Amino acid sequence: MKPNEVRGLNDDALFAKGAELREKLFRLRFKAALGNTDTVNDIRQSRKDLARIKTEVRTRELRNEAAEGGKVTGKMSRAKRRRRAEARHNAQARS
Repeated sequence: MKPNEVRGLNDDALFAKGAELREKLFRLRFKAALGNTDTVNDIRQSRKDLARIKTEVRTRELRNEAAEGGKVTGKMSRAKRRRRAEARHNAQARS
């Protein structure tokens, strides 16, 4: 997935794609643990795609904070980001 493709997705599509990639990584790691060596490149590519999505989500969060006039600290604790992401994921799963 190219960076321009990631930037072109809306927020809902980003979260859906992120969930899809996390599921794909889980399955690929399971296959790799069973000895399937064909999955190594797929794991690497999926990790990079997931990192691109996470980067874009964080960039949009910072951009929204700046647009609201809030103080942009630039760094949020990992636990807080995880809780927010889980809350968004749970909200999306409920709907």
